This record gives sequence, C-alpha cells and structure tokens, in this order.
Amino acid sequence: MRRVIGTAPCGPLCEIMDAQRRIHLALLALVAVVMLGTFGYMTVEDIPPLQGLYMTVITITTVGFSEVVPLSDAGRVFTMILILTGFGCLTFFGHSFIEAVMERALSGREERKKMKRRIKGLKGHQIICGFGRMGMAAAEEFRREGSDFVVIESRPEQCEELNRRGYPHIVGDATSEDHLIEAGLARAKGLLAILPSDAGNLFITLTARELNPIIRIVARVEEPSSCKKLIRAGADHVLSPFTSAGIELARDLLTPETSGHNGGDTRDVQATWVAAENRPEIVGKSIGEATMMLHGEILGLRREGVDVLCPNPQMRVGMADQLLFLESISSEAMREKEEELSEYLARVLVAVESPRLSALYARVLRRVGCLPMVTHSGREALSLISAERPEVALVDQSLPDLAGVEVLRRIRALDVDQEVKMILLTDEEGNGSGDGLCLSKDSDPNEMVAMVVGTMG
Repeated sequence: MRRVIGTAPCGPLCEIMDAQRRIHLALLALVAVVMLGTFGYMTVEDIPPLQGLYMTVITITTVGFSEVVPLSDAGRVFTMILILTGFGCLTFFGHSFIEAVMERALSGREERKKMKRRIKGLKGHQIICGFGRMGMAAAEEFRREGSDFVVIESRPEQCEELNRRGYPHIVGDATSEDHLIEAGLARAKGLLAILPSDAGNLFITLTARELNPIIRIVARVEEPSSCKKLIRAGADHVLSPFTSAGIELARDLLTPETSGHNGGDTRDVQATWVAAENRPEIVGKSIGEATMMLHGEILGLRREGVDVLCPNPQMRVGMADQLLFLESISSEAMREKEEELSEYLARVLVAVESPRLSALYARVLRRVGCLPMVTHSGREALSLISAERPEVALVDQSLPDLAGVEVLRRIRALDVDQEVKMILLTDEEGNGSGDGLCLSKDSDPNEMVAMVVGTMG
C-alpha cells in the first residue's frame, strides 16, 4: 500500500486558529454578559444605564466597591447569578488568551521536533532542493503517486507554504552538507536539484554524489553551457526550468527505467578538494591561471571555513586555501589509458544488470587501481571469464539471459574458479547461492571494494 505524505491540513497553524476562535468566543460571551447585566440592573433596580454598567463591571471583576443603590432581594439574587456567569466567562477568556499565547510560542519548536522525527523515519524517499514553481509541481506529483519526499527550502514565504500544505521539510540552505544529511541523503532514492542558480545545483550535485554514490540525481539548469558540467559532476538527468518540467522530473525519478539518458560525450570525473599548500605552483595565482595549470575546472574555494561557489577568476589563491577541483577524462581517453596499463592493473569483471550500478562499480574500482570489464549479459560474462581470466568477477544474480548462480555453476564446471574469484551480487543481504562469496547490491560501494581487494590479497 502506498503511503501518502503531505495530506495533513496545516498542523500547528490549525491549533493556533482554534485558539483564536476560542478567544473570540470567550470575548463574545463576556460582552454578552456585560450587556445582559447592565440591562438586568436597569430593569430590576430601575437605575440609569451608566449605573447599571458600573454595577455589572464591579460585580463581574469582584472588585468589591460599594453599591450605587441599596439592592432589593431580587437585585441580590440577580447579582449572585451575574457573579457566577460573569466570573466564569472572564476566566474562560483569560485562559483562552494565555493558551493562545503559549501555543504560538511553543508550537514552532514542537513542530520542528515532530518534523525531525518524521524525516528520520523515511527511507527510499526523494529529496527536493528548492520549493519554487518546479518544486511545488514535483512535490504534488510525489504526493499523488504516494512517494515519500522531503523539501529543503530557506525562503520564509515558501516555508510558510510548506507548513500550510503539511509537507515534510527542512528550513535551511540546500547547498549545505549538514542539511542534506539531515534530509536523509544516505537513505534517499533520488534527489531533485532545482534551485534557480546553476552554481547551487552544481554544488548540491557534487555533495550528494560524494555522500551517496548510487542516488539518482535530476538537476535543473538555467544556462545551456552548464548542462555538461552538471552531468560531469554526477547528475543522471538535466532539464530546463519550466513548470511542466517539474512534473517530468518527478516522473523521471519515480520511473527511471522509462527515462532517456542524456549526455553526449561520456566522461569519468572526480571532484576533489585540492589543498593549495600541496600545489605550491598555484599559490598567489588567480583562479583563472590555476584552472589552466591544473588542467580542469575549479568549482569552489574554501577559505577560513567559508565556501565560495564559482569564485571570481581574478581571485588569488592563498596558501591555506582549498580548491574544489573537477577533472574530466573522456571515455575514449579513459579506454586508451586503461589499455596502456592493462598488464599492470588487476582486472575485475562487473556483470550487473543495472547500467547505473555497473557504472558506479566501475568508477570506484578505477579509483583503487583496478581495471573494470563491464557487461550486462550473463552469457557474455561467462565468455569473458573463460577467455580473459580476470582476478575477480562480480556477477549479478538477476542477469536477464543467464542468472548469476548459473554462471557460477558453469565456471566451476570449467574448473577455472581457482583462478577467478567469484562474488555473487544478490538483491538482499545473505540471499545467495548457499556457498561462495555473496554481497548485497544495496551494500555501500566501499564494502564491495573491500571485498574485492581482500579477495585478491
């Protein structure tokens, strides 16, 4: 059953409105008692309206001043009734007023605690960075489809709208690593980077890809020239900013298998922080000069704990600065480099059904000095293992044409399993073939690397 997020009407806002209604009701009752008391004294004791109002006020407030005229027996009975009803109305009004003040003071804090607990309980959800027109359209589509989501927004007026709709959200800067972690980035399934700034979306993409290598990232782009940068930084899909695109972004995350892959030139990239003190040749140079000397792109600068996105090319690099450096290598250059080093690198076969997961595995394996050989076919994996004899083979249990367990069985029949260390990738932890090494596809990529390195060592 799908669980719908965001159907609560307005949370603490409704409670505050209820308190205000109680104040209005108590005030109306108090005015009615004063008017009835004034009219009652005028009728029972035959006194002018001002004296009747005076008697009513000192009676309700229990001040105890002297009576303007001696009261008859009927007047005394009327006064007792007026004391009970008037004091009750006055007490109700005071209680309602104090309650409304306390609710207004404490509701925000309590609601934030509830929101944090609600977000901590989410898993496999979507994160929306920015709640403009695109963010609203995407959130509505997620709500309709029953997909959990969290919004990160810093603008007060948009946060009020989020409160009104009851959407789970975090108030803060979406480019902040702390806010992304608070939104459950490590547990999230997808992320929409749809700030009105390409630099902000680029920084979100880099941070999210570093903290969660397998999350699906869909980003908004303002300038066409930024499209390739976002893709190289780790975005899976990039779209232009229209309201209809917000719905398409949501559908793209909810049904990734139906979306097209945009990209053109495929590149392997790695964004890293480079300490200027480790590259003394760039110290004192401008950002533009340092970019040419490093043969890449400088996306940010960290100085005294403050991050600057897309720094001014004229800014000078200091000894204590750190630069966020993006180096890209074309797929053709990567293949040429791997061919040159193939006899020195440990070869690892990656036979995984998902192109996205296989690309992730290939990327992290290259970083530890391995040469990945990628295929999405069980039969081709069997052929490659027989012909190439890689040191390790990662075989997906769910390969479409030949299941991973069957690939392992045939490899053992060929008696090459002593040369090739086999690791079966399963859908769930411990759900394997009963023997040999197994690894869940939901495991952290670092666990996969550790198992591969341990197997070879």
